[in-house]
Amino acid sequence: MKLCKTCKHAAQGWKEGVEAVAAMLQKKADDYAEEYGYDDMGGLSFGGGMGGEAKMDYYNNLIELIEEVRATPAAAPEAKP
Repeated sequence: MKLCKTCKHAAQGWKEGVEAVAAMLQKKADDYAEEYGYDDMGGLSFGGGMGGEAKMDYYNNLIELIEEVRATPAAAPEAKP
C-alpha cells in the first residue's frame, strides 16, 4: 500500500512526537538519577531500605515507560471516502 503525501507527513510527525516524549522521559529519569542516585561500584543505586527501593522502582518505571513509548505503533491511516 502506497501512502499519500499527507499520510507520510503524519507518520513522520508521529515518529518525531514519540521520540520527543521519549527524550523528555529520559531527561526526567536522568535528572532523577542525578539528584537521588549515586554510583555503587559501577551501578546506579538509590540506597538501601524502603526509600531506596521506592526510588529505584520509580526510576525503573520511567525507563520502562520510555521503552513502551518508543514501541507504540502509529495508528493506521484512515481511508478517505
